[in-house]
Amino acid sequence: MKLLFTFLICLNTVSQAFAQCLVEGEIKDSNNEVIPFAVLYWKKSGLGSQSDGNGNFTMPCSNLQHDTLVVKAIGYTDALIPRREITAQKKLFIQLDPSQFDLQPMVISANRQPINLRDAPILIDVLDSKLFETTQSVSLNEGLRFSPGLRVENNCQNCGFSSVRMNGLPGAYTQILINSRPVFNALSSVYGLEQIPPAMIDRVEVMRGGGSVLYGGNAIAGTINIITKDPTENGWTAGSSYALTHFDKPDFYGFLNGSRVSKSGKSGISGFVAHRDRAAWDASKDGFSEIPQLENVVLGTNIFYRPNDRSRFSMSNRFIQDARRGGSDLQLRPHQSRVAEMANHTVFGTDVSYEYNQPNDRWKAATYGSLQLTNRESYYGSSLSAFPEKQYGNSSDLSFAAGGQFSFRWSKMKSVLLLGSEFLRNQVADFYPGFLRQINQTVSTSGNYFQWQVDPHTKWMINVGVRYDLVQIVGNYDFDGSLLQNNKQLNVPNLRFTTKYKARSNWDLRLNLASGYRAPQAFDEDLHIDVVGGNPKFIRLAENLLPERSLSGSFTSDFDLKRPNGQWEFIQELFVTQLNQPFILANLQATSSGVLVAEKRNGSGAQVAGLNLEFRFVGRKKNTLELGVTYQKAVYDANELLWEGTEKQVFTDVILRTPNLYGFLSSNVKMSKRSSMSYSAVFTGSMLVAHVVDGETGEQQLKKTPEFLDLGLKYTFRWLEKKRFYLESEVGVQNLLNSYQRDFDNGISRDAAFVYGPMRPATLIFSLKMGSRQP
Repeated sequence: MKLLFTFLICLNTVSQAFAQCLVEGEIKDSNNEVIPFAVLYWKKSGLGSQSDGNGNFTMPCSNLQHDTLVVKAIGYTDALIPRREITAQKKLFIQLDPSQFDLQPMVISANRQPINLRDAPILIDVLDSKLFETTQSVSLNEGLRFSPGLRVENNCQNCGFSSVRMNGLPGAYTQILINSRPVFNALSSVYGLEQIPPAMIDRVEVMRGGGSVLYGGNAIAGTINIITKDPTENGWTAGSSYALTHFDKPDFYGFLNGSRVSKSGKSGISGFVAHRDRAAWDASKDGFSEIPQLENVVLGTNIFYRPNDRSRFSMSNRFIQDARRGGSDLQLRPHQSRVAEMANHTVFGTDVSYEYNQPNDRWKAATYGSLQLTNRESYYGSSLSAFPEKQYGNSSDLSFAAGGQFSFRWSKMKSVLLLGSEFLRNQVADFYPGFLRQINQTVSTSGNYFQWQVDPHTKWMINVGVRYDLVQIVGNYDFDGSLLQNNKQLNVPNLRFTTKYKARSNWDLRLNLASGYRAPQAFDEDLHIDVVGGNPKFIRLAENLLPERSLSGSFTSDFDLKRPNGQWEFIQELFVTQLNQPFILANLQATSSGVLVAEKRNGSGAQVAGLNLEFRFVGRKKNTLELGVTYQKAVYDANELLWEGTEKQVFTDVILRTPNLYGFLSSNVKMSKRSSMSYSAVFTGSMLVAHVVDGETGEQQLKKTPEFLDLGLKYTFRWLEKKRFYLESEVGVQNLLNSYQRDFDNGISRDAAFVYGPMRPATLIFSLKMGSRQP
């Protein structure tokens, strides 16, 4: 270790000795206000820096004679300064003009390093705070509906378990990250999408297409990276909304966040708190809820410290308290109700990281650690069962991630080498003594990866990546007196190839090819329990369950057009994913105790292929329009058995709950200096879903659902706007046409998982917002 530190110090000293040519300067806007934390880099050599909290910067000169200095800041037009106009050792004053259009932000999901969205080798969709405001979203799962290729669905009438499908694949095929760390696993994924409020989110980066080389096995369909709010300026924002579900049941949401940055820009802290209180709603008036009662509190902080211009330490913390209850007789204790599903969660998570950039940016190093603890107290059952008071359970989930990465840049070869190593551990304990069920599982993964990026030509970028995972699974699954042990060690290599070709200055073509895998273990859906006929429905792993492997590919065309009236962008994406030995839930059967059990086993194979189309427009007055449409086919290679009786069998050749056509629209139109209108729409095409029609035998039928169109409308008026304060109010409606499921199962014998379509009926929303930062 001493030799390593000595080597780094010597390397740093040598690099500083050679970096004699420096450019110093200050960045301001047209009103002579400083612009903090602007990004500067040389276009050809790639050397870069960032301005401090006072707009000052120092960075090395480029050794290339015809290089250009690029200066970027959120909300401002880029500045391009030829090297010949810059004199070394002379202070440079740079002025940025406000942008009339939305800029391409910096993203980190493409290569695990900051890169301009336009330069990323794989297509990234960014959902920012404006999108959550435009669509009146009060949780992560509501906002994710407005991204191409994504569809969010409710999977349970009683508890509101939701999941996100990407490019036609179920939720377990998507890796959900928090600040680029894969700690959103197993138990956390069951209700986690609804537990994360917009107050916690700076942006969400959605990367469609295989990303297992960088982020691990579950990134088969893609990744959803939740970036929490980082302190970038001084200010605060507060707001609340009051919604009436079906113009009847209240749903309250309130939040407060703020941040403070030191004058030098070397340290900062931000914090947030959000609270939601939603009443249950009964659509069919049978005394059983379709939308569960929900109350949660979420709070957290983000902290950073920069010892110098080249290093940064950051830490984020979050705490979630979430309680939900559905079924009947909500005024009674769960075991006294005819049917009850109750889940109380306590979640704590923390992330720490340290980054260091060598003075001329030839190499960068980072190390990180993340931890998330989840505890769930739950009840699934009915007072009509033999021992209802024994149907309580307790579950815990420990997710840990630690690792480091190193990147080295060769300017002459125009290439970047990224090396990384990480250790992941997920430990799940799930106990339901009343049903003789116990899951105790530990999954440890040691992963090593490298990625080589080369720019052989000004128009080409090529990335080749390899990851090798050593996966150790130790699991005991005890159910109804039957014990299954799952002790496996897997050696899994994965490959990734991406390339980007700039056909024109405003037209990019991208190709992505990747492999992936899913280990044979208990995933998120396995830890959710449905209730059918008042009895729980569990999932059990098959004894010879094998790993699932995948090959995926996508080809995208990204074309943008700038005109005096605005900026237009057109994106087309062809995608295909081949699954080998896919996990399927089959042969739902009743045990001797009356509990229904579905078996997770390997299928023969499956394929999902389709087309994503996206259109975006940003006008001079910040009017926006975004439209996304997906057409796809999701089929098995052979008919798969869902249920088998003495005289009847039910098969399917398509992946259930996957419509061939779906899409979205979001728009914001500025009507005057103080007012604006927002429009949104989510279309869900027809699909096949499973319906348990006999709770005693587990008999299922397949049903073709109708189409749904969920329209949203919102009017915003700004009452007060000063330099450091604003006040505005909003009134809006979600699902204006009340396009909602009409054939829910009724009564105690219902199949709670027989739910599809929009997550809310027609809902009226009032809100009030204020703060010192102008959105």
